[in-house]
This record gives sequence, C-alpha cells and structure tokens, in this order.
Amino acid sequence: MQTRADQQNVSVPLVWTMDCRDQLGDPAIGRTVDRLCTEFETRFPREFVTRTVGGCIDDLSGTPSGAIPELSERLARQRLLDIDSARGFPAQV
Repeated sequence: MQTRADQQNVSVPLVWTMDCRDQLGDPAIGRTVDRLCTEFETRFPREFVTRTVGGCIDDLSGTPSGAIPELSERLARQRLLDIDSARGFPAQV
C-alpha cells in the first residue's frame, strides 16, 4: 500500500553547513527526526523529514547549541505542516 508520502514528489535542497551535519549526529536530533517521522509517517518519507530538520538547524545557526534540538523540532514540525497544508491536506490532530 502506498502512503501519501510515496505518492507525492517532495524535495528539499540538500545544502547543509558543517555545523548542521555535526548536529544531525547528535542523539537528541536523531530523536527529533524519529518523533517527526512517527507524526508524519503517512505524509513524508524519513529522508525528507531529515532534510527538513537539517535545514532548520542551518536556519537556527547562531542559536545556543542547547536550544537547537527543541527549536529545530518546532520549526521542522511547522514547516512540514505548512507543506502539507499547501498540498491541500488538512492538518491532522
């Protein structure tokens, strides 16, 4: 059975800074990706969620490193919801 994530062609540019790649190896960021994958499992593939989190980490450069996991999760969740909404899918509660 195909999920919406399989049926939709979603892409995000894969241009990350060295800091972002370092952060993606952080276990807290890994748990962030896991939670978002669970939340959006039928809508976005894991690679797309990981890229979205990576982009958020890049955008949060200059933020204290201790705040990155929480802020990147919040920002990534909002971006994923916005993409879903733009594709015409209502937010799931």
